[in-house]
Amino acid sequence: MMRSLLHCGLVAGVYSSEIISQLEITPCYDCEEGAVMGGYDTVQMFKSQAGSQGVKGSSSHTATYEGYTFWFSSASNLATFQDDPQKYVPAYGGF
Repeated sequence: MMRSLLHCGLVAGVYSSEIISQLEITPCYDCEEGAVMGGYDTVQMFKSQAGSQGVKGSSSHTATYEGYTFWFSSASNLATFQDDPQKYVPAYGGF
């Protein structure tokens, strides 16, 4: 029984590493250093349809929340963020 469980664990580990090595990671060439999500507008992501490309924010529309800088594509999205920032902060610290 223990041997079978060990075998399953090893097989799962091999397949997991194979899958991970096949992932294609595309670097963000237009991301802004020091801005959450590379400067892309987190509010606009909620407004866009699933699968849409993100909209890059501007240094003209920024907010700081818990020490992090967020960029927005419009004054309206900046105001929306300021009204309820917790709603638009990436989940689980994913930034």
